[in-house]
Order: sequence, then structure tokens, then C-alpha cells
Amino acid sequence: MKYIIKTTFLAPRRDGRWRLAYARYAGNVGNNFLSNLWRMDSENDPGNAALRCVWGITGRMGGNAFAEFWPDVKKIMFKKKPASPQPAAGERQ
Repeated sequence: MKYIIKTTFLAPRRDGRWRLAYARYAGNVGNNFLSNLWRMDSENDPGNAALRCVWGITGRMGGNAFAEFWPDVKKIMFKKKPASPQPAAGERQ
């Protein structure tokens, strides 16, 4: 869980250190407030834009959780059944 939260707010730099993912959030906030220009009057106020920003962060966290846990869930859910042994050529059944 700690990794999911960490990767929601931080991003790795080229040197391997983790830093605040400021561009990700500048884009999220900019996009949601800019989209107020073409939204209906009932949803183009700053409160709704801020709520969309929160949903964007929440969606990112959900995507991180999916990427982190899906391989393990997939292994458990979609186990292949062992193949039944086939008789060797020339053996009677």
C-alpha cells in the first residue's frame, strides 16, 4: 500500500531518486480548470473543478493499485488446471 501512495504523488527521476510529480499535478489541475470553459454552467465552477482534480488523483491511485496487485490476482484467479497425463504411444488404455 505504501508504494501505491508513494507512486501517486512521487515520480522517479533519471538518477533514481523519487521527487514530487509536480508536472502530473499541474496538468491535472490545469486540465480540470481549463475544461470549465466548455462545461455547462451547472458544473463549471471552481468547486467542481477541484472535485475533478481530487477524482484525478484518486483515479491515479486506483490505477497504481491495479498495476501493483493485478499480476498476483491474475495468478490466483486464472490458475491453469494440470493436464491429465496422456498414455504413451502403444500403451493400452
